[in-house]
Amino acid sequence: MKKVLGLACIAVLLCGLSVQATTSEPDGSIIVESVSSGKNYADYLESPTGWPNSWAASVAKSTADGLTGTGSRYNSTAAMGAWFEISPVLTANPLGEWELYVTTTSVGNTISRSTTGIVMTGATGLPATTDAFGTASFDDWALVGTFAKSDAGQVTIRFTEDDHDWRLYADGVKLVPVPEPATLILLVAGGLFLRRRRG
Repeated sequence: MKKVLGLACIAVLLCGLSVQATTSEPDGSIIVESVSSGKNYADYLESPTGWPNSWAASVAKSTADGLTGTGSRYNSTAAMGAWFEISPVLTANPLGEWELYVTTTSVGNTISRSTTGIVMTGATGLPATTDAFGTASFDDWALVGTFAKSDAGQVTIRFTEDDHDWRLYADGVKLVPVPEPATLILLVAGGLFLRRRRG
């Protein structure tokens, strides 16, 4: 009996280590950064380093609101095929929708062509590709799309380097619940108020 309880405790501890809680912003959004000094770095992962797809550190950093890390990551321009992904643990969102934004440093201002593939696990709804890693995301948050996930849990979103004429920069990714929690509270309060008046 003691052995069974001991194994159960170990299993619980291992589960707790494998899926860490993701820290949310005051407005309920989640930001994941590609550097250890940034937010929710534990939820970031990139493809193994090896020529011709070699990831390296950059001192350049997006100035978009909410970022705290120093620097970013970039991949070699020698070939396509590199990827990076985020795997945050989302809180429950009753209405089931999240907006996904990305931001990159403007040091990549020589980009004229940028196509990045998207592969999702644990949710649905994002487009198969995006050009948001181009000029639209330079030092700002560029909307990629909206995905559906109403229950709490982990979601993995992988970005693959499909077609670029410059480096693929991994800097910051932001997920925003729709509507934001504060807006949802106002909607519920308004509904209760109207119900009381009608009653």
